[in-house]
Amino acid sequence: MKASSRRSQQVVEQAHQTRANLEQMRQAITIINEMNDQIRGAAHEQSEVSGEINRRLQEVAGNGRAMLSGLAQVRLTSAQLAEQSQQLAATVHQFKL
Repeated sequence: MKASSRRSQQVVEQAHQTRANLEQMRQAITIINEMNDQIRGAAHEQSEVSGEINRRLQEVAGNGRAMLSGLAQVRLTSAQLAEQSQQLAATVHQFKL
């Protein structure tokens, strides 16, 4: 009878210990889930920022291409203007006394 009572007490203590261990595991899982939520949120935010950076880099590249095109046009116009200036100077030189 004493052995049975002692054994019952051990089983009850083990059950309490198991319950405490399960509670610690539940708390740890809750913390891990919260961390996962934070990581997921940070990853999402990082993805959005990366997308915005990519969009702006594409915009800068497009502006650079437009500027190069504009510079080519300026170079062409400047060359044409220089040629016309020389022609005008030659024409004016013909009318000098």
